[in-house]
Amino acid sequence: MNLKKMGILYGKDLKDFIKNPGISVAALIPVLFVVLYRGIGLADAMGDYASYFLLNIGTVMSISMVALLLVSTSVAEEKEKFTLRTLMMSNVKASEFLASKILVTLTVLLVCNVLVFLLSGSALSGLPFYLLCCVLGSASLIMFSACIGIMARDQMSTSIYQIPLMLLVMLPAMLSGFNSFLGTLASFTPIAAMMNLFENFQIGNLASASSLQDLLVMVVWIVLPSVLFAWLYRAKGMDN
Repeated sequence: MNLKKMGILYGKDLKDFIKNPGISVAALIPVLFVVLYRGIGLADAMGDYASYFLLNIGTVMSISMVALLLVSTSVAEEKEKFTLRTLMMSNVKASEFLASKILVTLTVLLVCNVLVFLLSGSALSGLPFYLLCCVLGSASLIMFSACIGIMARDQMSTSIYQIPLMLLVMLPAMLSGFNSFLGTLASFTPIAAMMNLFENFQIGNLASASSLQDLLVMVVWIVLPSVLFAWLYRAKGMDN
């Protein structure tokens, strides 16, 4: 990969993200949700549980929405406006094109998650490990988003793939405390595994069978979309 090209593409994609209200507002929703809870006093009513609740809900929303939406919507927009074909004719490799969008997604995601973490009132000492968990937990969804970007021809068709997958990973993680079946189902999703791993870190139980299981769940979720992406890339290419 050409680092100079990557820098130019990264700057372009970051500007496109800021200019696109549909994506940028979606990235802000988890942060605004935490601010709202703090503002109307519901967090104060929860007491010591507030930080845990806000961090979990904010993180689940952030990763589910940002990781799945950004890459696929951005690629679909480039296809729809025919700028993808122009970029490839300008000697931009498909790998450089996708890598730039993935890096922008990670940047936006980590900024959102830092804000969620700080606003939740969690202890700052846990921030570095939290961000590491976020990268591991979101990697699979970013790769699924890249797969959607290859399959979808325009922004309208991306929602056909995005919404069911978003609900699949978000709802069990958000509702796991209300139902034992949902709790079991959530334990096999990357976001819930990520939050369980971080919780084990907070209580000093990181070196445990539970943490190993959570790590294994995230690795499996990373491998599956990566294999799917490689197959789709060979079968369809980027400019389909």
